[in-house]
Amino acid sequence: MTIHNALPVGSKVDVYEVTGVLGVGGFGITYKAYDTQLDREVAIKEYLPPSIAVRRVDGHSVVPSGEVNQKSYEFGLQRFLDEARVLAKFHAPNIVGVNRFLEQNGTAYLIMDYEDGELFFNYLRRQGALSERQFLDIFVPVLEGLKAIHLKSYLHRDIKPSNIYLSEGKYPKLIDFGAARFAWGEQSHTLTQMLTPGYAPFEQYQSHGRQGPWTDLYALGATMYLALTGKKPAEAPERVAALQDGHPDPLDSIEVSREGQYRPEILQVIDWMLEVRPIDRPQNAQQVLHRLTNTQ
Repeated sequence: MTIHNALPVGSKVDVYEVTGVLGVGGFGITYKAYDTQLDREVAIKEYLPPSIAVRRVDGHSVVPSGEVNQKSYEFGLQRFLDEARVLAKFHAPNIVGVNRFLEQNGTAYLIMDYEDGELFFNYLRRQGALSERQFLDIFVPVLEGLKAIHLKSYLHRDIKPSNIYLSEGKYPKLIDFGAARFAWGEQSHTLTQMLTPGYAPFEQYQSHGRQGPWTDLYALGATMYLALTGKKPAEAPERVAALQDGHPDPLDSIEVSREGQYRPEILQVIDWMLEVRPIDRPQNAQQVLHRLTNTQ
């Protein structure tokens, strides 16, 4: 995979040698790399937000793109390191493992476990709509991971099909946590829109929207919706505008559209997670787990 601004293959980051690019997000690039010290493969996430930073001509160093972005870059860098410290506390099979972090090239790197597999997004494109069994096998573990995160008062803030990784054996892991994304919204209005339309609930579009576990559960509900319908949900602002104008919700109820194809209890849970108002959604992952596991 050739990506603009990515470190060249063969680049060294401490004892790690870059062997390729795994993916790109709004706040950086994730690489596959080889640990020359421990003789194993790892994944490395580099902090390089393209909206405010650039790669220098030396091919390695990262700098803010102009003095106007200096403060935002430094603030985001600290949040990126905060993300590493938080993720290092989790040792769960359904959350990506962070082993260490380091600063180099004017930026920072998260060193994570690497496992062969694929993004859930790519799996869905190849597989199509999930069966009920596949749905439960993937989303129950994801909810368990989310529950563990929320119990430590931490939010993901960017759950979507490309932020769930299916390791070999199709075991799911949550990846690419968005700690920096939320924190930046406090520093710069230009960065508050770093969210994923269709998956982000309305409170994430507001500079002072009250976020909590219900925010992640909306995004996960949107991911579930896609997994069973093949369609991304209507964007939250569009839904809010329609309802305020007295028009029907542009998001079709999955309980109605997929009636008879899946057990109603599963479809009802997804509609519940996708309620526009936070107070109308489940307030924690355990509530969703209780409803889903009681359907098995």
